[in-house]
Amino acid sequence: MAADQAMYAAKHGGGDRISLSVSDTQRAESTVPNRGVTADGIKLVIDVTVLAVDRLLNDPQGDSAPNLLIRVDAWEAQVFSALTESDATEVDKSWFRVLSTYQPAGLPGATPEHAKIRNELAEKVERLREITRRLEERLRSRRR
Repeated sequence: MAADQAMYAAKHGGGDRISLSVSDTQRAESTVPNRGVTADGIKLVIDVTVLAVDRLLNDPQGDSAPNLLIRVDAWEAQVFSALTESDATEVDKSWFRVLSTYQPAGLPGATPEHAKIRNELAEKVERLREITRRLEERLRSRRR
């Protein structure tokens, strides 16, 4: 959690330049408590993913970029609660948060900044789907 908080502080305090060494990542992953993945925890992650699609990506509110960013930040807080509750690894949380490289989905926006926020959100939704798949695999392997 400390590495995750340090990354978040670095991103928001130092622009978009974030660095995390492999040893930091390994150390963060090794500190995840072994509560175990549950179906309810996975459902929470699915719910916040659906919320992003329904209320942020496909929402016709026409928010300005700053207003959309406020809503996305609030959604991300819900995502991290769901990821923690679902027993996602610190590596998965970091992978969700840090968009070092990705291919924009080509979503339009009212302004270039608005389009950037929407495309970053689309990437985060895809990453949540992958994290959900990993969580489901962990749950299945535990049941065997």
